[in-house]
Amino acid sequence: MSIYCDRHTIFVSPNDSKLSIEEQLEGKTINLTQFGRAMDELGIYIIKANSPQAKGHVEKLWDTLQNRLPVEFKIHGIDTMEAAYAFLSQFIVAYNKKFGVEPENPEPAFRPLDSNINLDYILCVKEERTIIEGSAFSYKGKYYQLIKNGKKGSSYAQS
Repeated sequence: MSIYCDRHTIFVSPNDSKLSIEEQLEGKTINLTQFGRAMDELGIYIIKANSPQAKGHVEKLWDTLQNRLPVEFKIHGIDTMEAAYAFLSQFIVAYNKKFGVEPENPEPAFRPLDSNINLDYILCVKEERTIIEGSAFSYKGKYYQLIKNGKKGSSYAQS
């Protein structure tokens, strides 16, 4: 139903909080990030953390792993990716046993994916383009013309 995240520009636009109340009442919006758009299409509400404390647990975990793993690799003589992957599977089990906390409610909170949702059409990059004269649009320095069975005016693009 929702995801709790920080205000990194992957999740929310840096302009997210720059609209005035008047602009919001007029219906103006800020463009979503690709992640924000995908969450919106899936009906997942983004809850934006407003404090560094909200990120504390994740930051502490990354700090622990970034500081501890190199030491563990050295202690165990690990110097290849294959050995690191093999070690990590054991390390994760031991780490979770020591620091993991059982949830209050063991029932998964995930909702089933609606059968009419195709994630390939949502978890992708989407960009809006403006159609110009001749049923064409530009994208990354190239022009594309819309055609239909060899005739202009369709939704098929050719460069």
